[in-house]
Amino acid sequence: MSQIYYILSGKGGTGKSSFALNLAATFAISGRKTLLVDMNPGMRSLDLYLGVEDQAVYHVFDVLNGLCPAGQAIMHPDVLNSLSFLAGGTSEDAGTLTDESWNSLLDQLRPQFEIIVVDGAPGWDETTRIISKSSDKVILVTTPENAAVRDADGLEDRLIRCRVMKRCYVLNRVDPDLILNKLEPHIKEVDRRFRCEMLGMISEDVNFRAASDAGVPVVLKRDSYIAENFNKMADRLNR
Repeated sequence: MSQIYYILSGKGGTGKSSFALNLAATFAISGRKTLLVDMNPGMRSLDLYLGVEDQAVYHVFDVLNGLCPAGQAIMHPDVLNSLSFLAGGTSEDAGTLTDESWNSLLDQLRPQFEIIVVDGAPGWDETTRIISKSSDKVILVTTPENAAVRDADGLEDRLIRCRVMKRCYVLNRVDPDLILNKLEPHIKEVDRRFRCEMLGMISEDVNFRAASDAGVPVVLKRDSYIAENFNKMADRLNR
């Protein structure tokens, strides 16, 4: 049975999509048959991060609305052939997802993939509720800044009210100097705001931005501390 990981954030700008890409790439590199799904309509960026922005003929909402089967829309980026990708829709598609259409899509995808990583939109809406219910784990991505932590905390409250109990969070774009100089909340202070465990911390690093602009996952550099960090997080999810 495939594992579905849904990546969320309380607000934009937390590096959520970059995290989703590199987590999916980490699973794929390890030999797991992995699909990355962009469910952030109107704000999609994963096609750029994978260098396939000009190759997508169909997107996920074409499948959800019955215009084509999943196999016709799924792409296999040259940068990482072991990773499959289902591109995101347009802003007009936002809010059109239903429980029935999502479950129908999962019925098509589960037999084909061991891991399905879904990159969601920031904040809470009906789409978030639908996908959260069917996910094996929801991963909240936040940064150590007050606005991001508050919004992620509020998002977790909504997940709890919907009885989404399998959750964890990632503290992204951590800058030790800012924390040391008390310009951002301390890690312990952030951790006290959540009712779920921390999956891991990711340091602020220009290599994420450079890799995204180049259209490649940064974890493809296998001898880096970034790749090792993502390996550890993927291992924790598999326990």
